Amino acid sequence: MRLLAQFLIAVLAGLALVFTSASVVTPAADAKKDCATKQSAKRAAKKKLARCPSRRSCAKPSLRGKAAAKRKPATKRGKRAAKRRKAASRKSPVRRCPALRRATGKPAAARPETAPPAGPGCCALQSPSATTDRAVPQKPNGDLHFAADSVWDARLPANAPVDPRSHARLDSMLDHVEARAADAFFPSLAISSYSTPVYVVPAGQPRVRVKIDSWNPSLEQALADGVPIPAHAKPAAGSDAHLTVYQPSTDSMWEFWKAARRSDGWHASWGGAMRQVSKSPGYYDSRAWPGLKPAEGLNWGSTATSLPVAAGLITIQDLRKGRIDHALAASVPFACRDEFVYPAQRTDGLSVRDDCMPEGARLRLDPDLDIDALGLPKVTATIAKAAQQYGIVVRDKTGGQTISLFAEQVPAGEPNVYLGPEGLLGGVPAWSALRKFPWRKLEMVKARTCQRAPCLPLS
Repeated sequence: MRLLAQFLIAVLAGLALVFTSASVVTPAADAKKDCATKQSAKRAAKKKLARCPSRRSCAKPSLRGKAAAKRKPATKRGKRAAKRRKAASRKSPVRRCPALRRATGKPAAARPETAPPAGPGCCALQSPSATTDRAVPQKPNGDLHFAADSVWDARLPANAPVDPRSHARLDSMLDHVEARAADAFFPSLAISSYSTPVYVVPAGQPRVRVKIDSWNPSLEQALADGVPIPAHAKPAAGSDAHLTVYQPSTDSMWEFWKAARRSDGWHASWGGAMRQVSKSPGYYDSRAWPGLKPAEGLNWGSTATSLPVAAGLITIQDLRKGRIDHALAASVPFACRDEFVYPAQRTDGLSVRDDCMPEGARLRLDPDLDIDALGLPKVTATIAKAAQQYGIVVRDKTGGQTISLFAEQVPAGEPNVYLGPEGLLGGVPAWSALRKFPWRKLEMVKARTCQRAPCLPLS
């Protein structure tokens, strides 16, 4: 019996040792496995970052520890919701109909220039205007045109008279521009800041109040009925924070400087409103809005010249068709303080030199210049041909660095169609798109010089 008892005790001790060993070994193995899993996740995250054009466009590596445990259920719910949205979108008429998708502003991987024929359950369902009142973002100048004889839409005749001081003014400005280019400050194309987004809105777009923080009774009266700003609208990047809204159904436009949406609604430091845009001379005066007195409206607008900030934009539509059928807008260094020229109605220039560049000046490339023979990048040649046929209007001043032209700004959250090898700039960075532009071939077209508004065209 004693031997049997000793045998049983030995067996039980062995089993206890086995279980004890297992309790020690198993966590170590699990930890090792967990470590390997984390290392694998790290490698996958690094590969993902390497594939992204910018780190901001990539998801962050997964969280660790307690934070990961808290996020995991939400992540699962997010994935399930995404699957439901994806399944619903397959049944959506907007997904099946490219034309309807463009009209509602829904993002698409590729948006054909022409819509396919309507099919069952597609475009034949209902018109875009009946479908939604959501604004179609970023289609400036596709419909936004001023009067056919305005400085923005009228072609310059080949024999347009040149200002007698053209040579002195341009040489002074371009000497400075070339000196700055030697320090890598090149003439640039503004595509992501200091330009403006233009939101084209339908007739039924709800109106919201916009408070002008500077005293201007006539502008406040024009805005009293509200402005049809869509809920998703955002001002341009940069300190100017421009915002433009255009409503084709009423042929009306609103624009703001230093626009911001605050807890109590929209605010702006300054702005302008314009009715009958298609008949406008392309600047603000008493004809801009019904009921204005003769001296009112001349200081409206979100630029310092009373020229609309949306005028002269190089649009996405322009670059897609490879032709710009309107004048361009520019900011220049060292604009004149004491004078400006038509169509400008005021100036914020500071220069008192005799050879300063007046705001409102209309510059054009020599009409005898053979642009095709210059071997320019495609986008530069397109801009140069517009400058030769329609001109470049100086609508603002820069901070003293160089010249800027302005392109339609892509709204926040939309893909930047300008950049990349397949982008609208043809792989050329915006900051160097104008490096090879033939600046020395510019001429200044003769126009009326003014010291105060109204500044009218030469008779």
